Amino acid sequence: MDSLKRDLRLSLRLLGQDRAFSLTALLTLSICLGANVALFSLVYHVLLRPLPVPEPERILLMSNVYPGAGAVDSSNSGVPDYYDRRTAVTVLEEQALLDHDDVTVGQEGRPLRVRVASVTPSFFRLTRVGPRLGRVFGEEEGEVGNENKVILSEGFWKRAFAGAEDVVGKDLSLDGQPYRVVGVMPAAFDAFDPGVTLWRPLAFTPEQRSDERRHSNNYWNIGRLVPGATLEQAQAQVDALNAANLERFPQYKELLVNAGFRTVVDGYADHLVRGVRPILYLLWGGALLVLSIGCVNVGSLTLVRARARLKEMATRLALGAGRAAVVRQLVTESLVLAVAAAGLGLVLARLTLRALGSLDLQDLPYGADVALDGAAVLYTLALTAVIGVGMGLVPAASVLPANLGVVLREEGRASSAGARARRVRRALVVAQVAFTFVLLVGGGLLLASFRRVLELDPGFVPERVFTASVVLPRSRYADAPALRAFAGEALRRVRVLPGVAAAGATDSIPLGGSHSDSVILAEGYQMKPGESVISPTMVDVTPGFFEAMGVRLMDGRFFQDGDAAGAPPVVIVDERLAARFWPGRSPLGRRLYRPEDINNLLAVAEKT
Repeated sequence: MDSLKRDLRLSLRLLGQDRAFSLTALLTLSICLGANVALFSLVYHVLLRPLPVPEPERILLMSNVYPGAGAVDSSNSGVPDYYDRRTAVTVLEEQALLDHDDVTVGQEGRPLRVRVASVTPSFFRLTRVGPRLGRVFGEEEGEVGNENKVILSEGFWKRAFAGAEDVVGKDLSLDGQPYRVVGVMPAAFDAFDPGVTLWRPLAFTPEQRSDERRHSNNYWNIGRLVPGATLEQAQAQVDALNAANLERFPQYKELLVNAGFRTVVDGYADHLVRGVRPILYLLWGGALLVLSIGCVNVGSLTLVRARARLKEMATRLALGAGRAAVVRQLVTESLVLAVAAAGLGLVLARLTLRALGSLDLQDLPYGADVALDGAAVLYTLALTAVIGVGMGLVPAASVLPANLGVVLREEGRASSAGARARRVRRALVVAQVAFTFVLLVGGGLLLASFRRVLELDPGFVPERVFTASVVLPRSRYADAPALRAFAGEALRRVRVLPGVAAAGATDSIPLGGSHSDSVILAEGYQMKPGESVISPTMVDVTPGFFEAMGVRLMDGRFFQDGDAAGAPPVVIVDERLAARFWPGRSPLGRRLYRPEDINNLLAVAEKT
């Protein structure tokens, strides 16, 4: 212990004397460590941290996809699928359906807009997480007429009820409807379903369970594997069930086969992060390369500094100090420097995460939970130990003299220690150039890809477009006429504001990711053998929307006020859909329909 204290005091004194080296190394390492720790925190919370439930690797998601119809990235299943799989998929210990929605909560005159998950009562048995207060849903809550119950997240409980222990049994208004609070989930459970603050039960009518509702995919279907079962076994059993159902309902067989229908079985956690995993790992890899370059730079400086101290170390050895003591001193100096850089790096990492927070990290799975925590500190300590020991051992191995007499008689330029030091410096330079080259190539490719993305024509002019979202309580706006009346009055007021050239409303802004997929057919269109139906993206818009977005009109007209309710329904199609159904012909005046409502034909008003 005394020798360690002496080494620490000597290290601080030597580093203080060599301020230029110490400051350069400290800033280089702290900046590299700060960026690395910030990205590690992001990667850990989004990709690496396990779900806060027992044995999360056994939870899977079953998604119906129809690649032939264009529905290749679905995560949904239908109610009949859920009841079929409860008996046919024997490798599942439990399964559940869930859906997400935003609701208005009226609590003591302070309405809030929160995210709610509607789940079957089996959901909490599947997750194996018990409530902090009260109870979870029982099977009786899964019956129609008994579903007005709600479970609170701990965060909402503390925010809306100030953590009152008597919250169970109180009423809560969701979109104007009363719900009885039956329980409060623990804080960690919030991360299982990111962004959800309330849970309410799903109850299905006989019509929703009927065969007529097959392939009406509106819910996430998750399951828990029995011990020892695999995703491959679950996939095989689901495939067998789908094949049997194709034979049970021959009237849909050709349609589904042409659409490429199948059910994809994925790990639940893997599915949530699949879209962001590559880019986050790429960013973290880039940060590691930057850290490697910084360490090589500091290592080169440390080697030069150690070479200048060669006679000092030789003198210490000649006076009786052991080689281990000299090596320990070099490693201690490097560790002191690395620890100081780690402390400053953690401060920079916190500032970096705060800056990244302005980029809407909450849109990432679990992004709202990203913060410097124990995992980030342990990661920093591990990097600090590796960097500190490495920077101390490199000069010790390369310049520690083997022949004391040569070093003490001359400058040692021709000594074996000098030759070793030159070889190490050359190796460090080669490593630095290699790391830098890889980083520059990767950065150049990313920049080229980003430039190509910016060059894409989105089909509208976003430069002068401003958006605002409006959430209406369903208790006051329960039907389409009420919603249309509100939209009409709101747009009338917006359009008279100074500087507003056009205004419209929609249920999904472009590139917003929220839309409806339904199968569409054209009246009189004859499908070719083996051809699949299509499921185009559909959004609802008001008159003025296309004018406000700056969309270019190819033919026909935009929507007008006369196209409101009561008038013959009209639609606007894009160029690709028009070419699919009416190649080489004008789509104006032709009619589209949904197969489930064949009598409700839609007249095409224009093509954009």
